[in-house]
Amino acid sequence: MNPNVKFGFGVAVSGQRNNDYVPELVVLNTKGGFRITPQVSKKLNVASGDYVMFVNNFDDIKRAAEAHDPELVAFCEENGVDIDSPEAIELLNKTYGMWGIAKGIQLYDSKGVALKCAERLSDAQRESLIRQNFEEALAAAMQNEELRDALTAEGVDDEARVKILAKAYEAPEVDKFNGSKVANSSKTPGTGVVLTFSDANIWTILRDGIDGSKPMARSYSIDLSAATTAKVSNGHHFVDITILPLGDFTDSEVVARTRKDVE
Repeated sequence: MNPNVKFGFGVAVSGQRNNDYVPELVVLNTKGGFRITPQVSKKLNVASGDYVMFVNNFDDIKRAAEAHDPELVAFCEENGVDIDSPEAIELLNKTYGMWGIAKGIQLYDSKGVALKCAERLSDAQRESLIRQNFEEALAAAMQNEELRDALTAEGVDDEARVKILAKAYEAPEVDKFNGSKVANSSKTPGTGVVLTFSDANIWTILRDGIDGSKPMARSYSIDLSAATTAKVSNGHHFVDITILPLGDFTDSEVVARTRKDVE
């Protein structure tokens, strides 16, 4: 890589405190799963319930290629590709592309009104909510003929009713953020803890090259001193974010002592 060619970042569309951790992002074996270590969550000021988003410099690379940056033109010529071709963009992204993570930002419309979206809930979370409010949920569902027929069918017990009600549950609207919501399995509050989150699309990209024949995790090193700042749009105005670039990675086989170890 030519050290003189640099590009800016743009947003890409289990927790306890422990001093033994090193700063890293771990791409878990579980599909879509990620983990960040305490030093990373502290640097980004991210706690359970906040959001983490991925960023990369691909848009900046594309703009430079479209402007026929002399360095990139020369690089493409050396490699026998036309800088205006899709193959050139793929090669440039592979050579100069970088990924990073940042704290997710809340999104607004052009007038400054907070955007909303349905809260993302897992099947387990939906079922837990139904169990906590079973009688109320059941009574409301009985007003719907289709649900009533399913809930009162022969052989349907309360456990089956929970699953039926959970499937039909309409999640409430919440503020929309760019990124994925993070969680802490130990319920430890604050930053400086291990946090997990999911992003199926980026998971596939950052695990490129792992064949899946055995359970594997990929760990990206993070140099906290390399943190940089950038301005990104939240839909209404630009805000400053702190970016932690992803460094080199190492792959390691997951030793499956328990199901949780594999994940």
